[in-house]
Amino acid sequence: MTSPLGRRASLVATTVLLTSPLLAACGGSSGAVQTWAGTYCGSASSVRQILSAGNDALRGQLEIPDNPPGNVRSSLSGTAGNAATSARSAVQRVTDAGEPEVAEGEQIQEAAVGTMEQLVEDMTALEARARAIPLDDPDAFTAEVKAVSEAFAAQSRDLAGSLKALDEFEGYDEVREAIGSGDDVTDVQGTCERLETVRSS
Repeated sequence: MTSPLGRRASLVATTVLLTSPLLAACGGSSGAVQTWAGTYCGSASSVRQILSAGNDALRGQLEIPDNPPGNVRSSLSGTAGNAATSARSAVQRVTDAGEPEVAEGEQIQEAAVGTMEQLVEDMTALEARARAIPLDDPDAFTAEVKAVSEAFAAQSRDLAGSLKALDEFEGYDEVREAIGSGDDVTDVQGTCERLETVRSS
């Protein structure tokens, strides 16, 4: 005969098993996949916003008459530094989100985190390049400002296509389907649409 204490322990164990995240993940969940997609799209969009705002700020700096070149250089290095910080946060957020519960979810997760880790490396290098822009050589200054600004735009375009780039994995279609379904469809779908929209300028 099972004691009351034994029955209680058994009930607790059963409850833990039924609510275990690991067991819940086995069957797959569009809500969980949607959350993952929202995390990725939101993280990547944050970096894109910094890059776009940075190039807008650069245009403003260049339109100021007799603006000291040092101000332009500081604007560029600040944008790169902020983007690197945001990318580091993105690495952590996407890592913490875990892998999406789809076919080849592990590979999708590795690719997504890898994209953000590469972005950290690229933005850190661009920050160093921006800080090194010469102020005493007008031609070199103009060339480097243009190159760094164009690098920001290229990184933004790459991010815009980074979700679509995951289509090499079997579970990509499930991720796309989850973005357009569920209770939070408007928020997640809007976030991913913003990520994938490439500005003309």
